[in-house]
Amino acid sequence: TQVPTTQVPTTQVPTTPAPTTPDTAPAPRPGPATPLRGDEAPSRLAQAPESSAASSDRRLLEILGTLDLDDLGDSPQRLPLSPADAFARVARGQWVEIDGRGAEPAWLKVAWINQRRTVALLVRRSDRRALSMRMEELKARFDSGRAYLVGPAA
Repeated sequence: TQVPTTQVPTTQVPTTPAPTTPDTAPAPRPGPATPLRGDEAPSRLAQAPESSAASSDRRLLEILGTLDLDDLGDSPQRLPLSPADAFARVARGQWVEIDGRGAEPAWLKVAWINQRRTVALLVRRSDRRALSMRMEELKARFDSGRAYLVGPAA
């Protein structure tokens, strides 16, 4: 006897999520299988599925595009917090001073932290360069006095 098979069109979005690394968060997949929220237009169903990489790139650009790097001022001040308290307060929009290899410290703004709180995306103020850092590395820098939370001068 023959086992019936089902043909799947090549444009169908797979229902199983692609494997992710700790540095990436799974992006929501568009398509008919995703229920519409009340604020979404039904025309979304007619759109072609977006690749996972394109969706991640788009989301990254959205995050970086909403980040204000002009709110720190010219003379940032270290906040008087213990390393443990400073690390506990790290959140999106917070400024961090990191002692770098050069004489000048680098001021970076937290753009994103993943849900498991294991990776942060930071944007350097001087050149708007984005970099990712494991939260355990950031914690080690706070603990060793090589990172501080900072804010605008009072």
